[in-house]
Amino acid sequence: AWDGYISGKNVALEPNRRILQDWRTTEFAPDAEDSRVEILLEAAEGGTRVTLRHWNLPEDGLQYRQGWVESYFQPMAEYFSGQ
Repeated sequence: AWDGYISGKNVALEPNRRILQDWRTTEFAPDAEDSRVEILLEAAEGGTRVTLRHWNLPEDGLQYRQGWVESYFQPMAEYFSGQ
């Protein structure tokens, strides 16, 4: 994703329930372990609840939290609210 900035692979797929991925960016040190992203999908009144957990980030990886918000969650909230 993002023109090669993010790469990863699916580790576990549970249809309609869970996605688990190994995940890294080009900013990770070459010898750094991949981080993990888990996306959980749950039925909720009026739709689906999406829970995202991201762990095993490098010490300087807190910027990825803001990236999820700005690049994914805010645009998705706007799209699904019809604004």
